[in-house]
Amino acid sequence: MKLTRRATRVVAIGVVAATIGVAALTHAHKPILVHLFGADGRACGFCGKTTGLTVWNPWRDRSPELVANDFFVKLKTNRCEASRDLCDHALPSHRVSDWRLKYREDTGGSVSLYFNLKKYGTSDPPGILTGQRAIDVQKGTGGWTIEGYDSYF
Repeated sequence: MKLTRRATRVVAIGVVAATIGVAALTHAHKPILVHLFGADGRACGFCGKTTGLTVWNPWRDRSPELVANDFFVKLKTNRCEASRDLCDHALPSHRVSDWRLKYREDTGGSVSLYFNLKKYGTSDPPGILTGQRAIDVQKGTGGWTIEGYDSYF
């Protein structure tokens, strides 16, 4: 029996999906299944982590990512609930209006999250992210907290 092109595509997609599913289940403790680095010629130390392709593990613990997202949401509306030093650094010139998680590094009870972003107040077209940012979160007795924040525009 000869398969049509459409049937062949459906089978191929099914095989790829099954392979990713098995990889995710066998590596459930890892947040990233695959990361292919993109080109990096910029000055920031973490730009290579914000380029390329990331295949996320759908079963990863997203708690650190949710804390970072909440930090960005509040920062966007000119609020900050992190440490005073961090807020004093972030609010005047490091606000963002859009962000996208690109990479993550887990080390014990701490996680570094790397984002592409758009600086608040810029006239860049919607959806165009022109900067990079790293947020460090630490797990404590009360949950995850923001411990560090760095950016490059």
